[in-house]
Amino acid sequence: MVIKAVFVDFWGTLFKLNLSTEEYLYKRSTLFKNVLSNLGYNFSVDYLKDRYQLIRTVTDNVRRTLNIEIPLLVEIQSLVKILGINDENDLIKKKLVNVYKKLLIKHLKPVSDAEYFLSELKRMNLLLALISNTTDSKILKTILKKYGFDKYFNLMIFSDKVGHRKPHKVIYERALKKFHIKPEECIMIGDEDVDSIGAKALGIISINLNSNVNADYNVTNLSEAYHIIKNLR
Repeated sequence: MVIKAVFVDFWGTLFKLNLSTEEYLYKRSTLFKNVLSNLGYNFSVDYLKDRYQLIRTVTDNVRRTLNIEIPLLVEIQSLVKILGINDENDLIKKKLVNVYKKLLIKHLKPVSDAEYFLSELKRMNLLLALISNTTDSKILKTILKKYGFDKYFNLMIFSDKVGHRKPHKVIYERALKKFHIKPEECIMIGDEDVDSIGAKALGIISINLNSNVNADYNVTNLSEAYHIIKNLR
């Protein structure tokens, strides 16, 4: 067996929030409140948090059921609508999307061994593809560039561009086609079941950072994943 490529997930695998989920949700809702207050709309932080979480629950259910992507802008449009706000010129939606992006860019940080992992794989002359479910790929590209991680990837595939989310096979098949390789010649590493389910369905070797996921290999960090890849190669 010859391993030619490694597919890498973004959320939870390479990058994580540097604050708790609850803290993040509160900060996001506070920023939303500030934007809306400046435009003459008065909602409490808790109310905005509740409304957005309701929208997110609905959209996430659709995403999981149909394996399709619903972009960030659609979520924000739904929030504005449920708040009863008329936004004919899209000004409010644009401002809310912007503060959402800024918050993620500020608080998403690479895991401690992310750069070591990517640089070592690159040193092995492996093809690297970032394959991520995301509602807005521009945010991820900005973050990758901020930390200099963009230079490691030969290819980036995002669900908001493909239209489908992992574990749908099309998102993996696109990477295989671009690299001109067979499924058994690559490895997928992630931290959720969708990463391994989609990979294994096509015959791609799966490494998962979550011990509760049914993968070919389960590890606790990227350094362990690197050594497995090195031995498989």
